[in-house]
Amino acid sequence: MYLARSINGAQMAGVLPVDVQMTDRLVDFGYCEVTTRQDSILGPAGTTARGHQFHYSRCVGVSGSAYSVRQGTREYSEGFVFPNGIASYVHLHFLSNPALARNMLHS
Repeated sequence: MYLARSINGAQMAGVLPVDVQMTDRLVDFGYCEVTTRQDSILGPAGTTARGHQFHYSRCVGVSGSAYSVRQGTREYSEGFVFPNGIASYVHLHFLSNPALARNMLHS
């Protein structure tokens, strides 16, 4: 969220082309599975992992396309890839795919 342009209109770092809006309830709460859409520090495109989300905010505008996220019956794009990292709302569980940590160390 800090890397967004703004949170509820308050200026933030502006690294990501998104604005964040705080909500009064949990948004996208629960477990999910991600599949990377492009090569990144996590591995080649098509790398899968599990994670979870629990936040009281939502991105307004573009939410990125680093991952295809499947949460229950819903599927959507999310996250941003950088040469040395990934920015995302998803909290990855690295034991769901131990290659993630190895890929990060070797990137």
